[in-house]
Amino acid sequence: MGKIITKEEFDRIKLMGSLKTSVIAHLTGRGKSTIDRIKQANDWDDYKAIKLTAHKAPKTQKEPSKQTEMPLHMHDDNLLLMIADSIEINNTLMNGVVAKLDAICKALGV
Repeated sequence: MGKIITKEEFDRIKLMGSLKTSVIAHLTGRGKSTIDRIKQANDWDDYKAIKLTAHKAPKTQKEPSKQTEMPLHMHDDNLLLMIADSIEINNTLMNGVVAKLDAICKALGV
């Protein structure tokens, strides 16, 4: 984990809320996920609660759990778009790896 966000830094980032997440991340040196959590928070206490939820270690469950609702900060469209973009990038990279492996197999006559 990186350096802890202070209330003063939280307030400064909150003031930049109209900028794109990537721009704020570049200006502050903070990660995009941190900026997204700050943008989602209503105030400092809300940010601490969101951060705590995001960093909790998953508990092992002994019995099957009922379907739970996603925390409020997980409903953010930006987060879902970032996840979708990451999946698309990973798929593109994997397609490149498969194409190279295919070419190697053909060259070897396999």
